[in-house]
Amino acid sequence: MAVETYSLKTDGDKYLTAHFRVREFRCKDGSDEILISTELVDMLEKLRSKLDCSININSGYRTKSHNKKIGGSTTSKHCKGLAADIICKRDGKIVPAKEVCTAAQDLNFDGIALISATATHVDMRGYRWWADETKNNKKVSDFYAYWGIPYPEPTATVKKGDKGTPVRWVQNRLNKAGFKLSVDGSFGGATDRAIRSFQKREGLAVDGKVGGATRKALKKHA
Repeated sequence: MAVETYSLKTDGDKYLTAHFRVREFRCKDGSDEILISTELVDMLEKLRSKLDCSININSGYRTKSHNKKIGGSTTSKHCKGLAADIICKRDGKIVPAKEVCTAAQDLNFDGIALISATATHVDMRGYRWWADETKNNKKVSDFYAYWGIPYPEPTATVKKGDKGTPVRWVQNRLNKAGFKLSVDGSFGGATDRAIRSFQKREGLAVDGKVGGATRKALKKHA
């Protein structure tokens, strides 16, 4: 992952992407140096598009001294330019952080945490860390299941090798149809065998692919 170094004085007004400028990621202590992960900014653009919202960066890069002053973790990814604490707004209203967390999960951000009802932490640390900071950083493996939010129905065909929320929808529906799968978001052998068995049982084409007809059959199992 690439982390670029910028100067607030000379680069502050520079656009990193269509909607984010360097100064938005500055440290709140006024330091000139700003570290920013290019991958993080790209992912924030994707999140902005997915939620159809604007994104305010509450906290981007932090110097170690500022991070210590505000009581941040000694391993904070903010100090490496990999993280951002954000508030999203749509039509002038704040998007609930729970919605932001599930959208970030759909996009597979490495780090996601609920900070409050309105604020969310996201980062690209290189490994998964999802948590609820309002519950003492309680680890979360799936924000949808954690809050009892229904998985959104996939809009494209889901097949073996796929990962993410569309696969969790399929696995969850298969379990409601009588199967016993781990809802882990990974379409592996067990999910492939289950969907083929389901298709055979429902009189569908047995191809292991979850297209419109198979989704329709799965939706009968609430």
